[in-house]
Amino acid sequence: LLCLKLTRLPLCEQMSCLGFFNQRVQPCGGFWVHVKRESSDEPWGLQTLHSDQADGLVIMRVVDTGAIAKWNWTSLEDQVNSSQAIVSINGHSTIQEKLDELRYATSLKMEVSLRLTRQEAKLVRRHWQFKEKFRERLGKVDAALKDMGEESDSS
Repeated sequence: LLCLKLTRLPLCEQMSCLGFFNQRVQPCGGFWVHVKRESSDEPWGLQTLHSDQADGLVIMRVVDTGAIAKWNWTSLEDQVNSSQAIVSINGHSTIQEKLDELRYATSLKMEVSLRLTRQEAKLVRRHWQFKEKFRERLGKVDAALKDMGEESDSS
């Protein structure tokens, strides 16, 4: 009943039932992307992040080359950017189906949402926290290696 009332709101005001079901009723502020590539070997130019707990496929980065970058150059209003979610690709909405479409399809009709579900936002936060911890540990390793190198030089 709650979802039925929500779908009567204007699109930009629609809230999803994500707090209760972790799914979107409709993407708030979403748009469609139509892109093609010559072969399945050609990259789309997307780096994505996903989790088995949610059906969302989060865009982490759009690379400067590829079909998505070309789309962004030609589409001034509907830009594909990081921290957006891919809701469906060619009518498919599960993670595995979307990943298969990204791997094998030569054309995509992709529904992109500007709003992340709570699970997707949590996934992005964990990703950046992991990267931060990794950089911190890498810095400690670099410092230790530098110290070791200085000790062997002085011997």
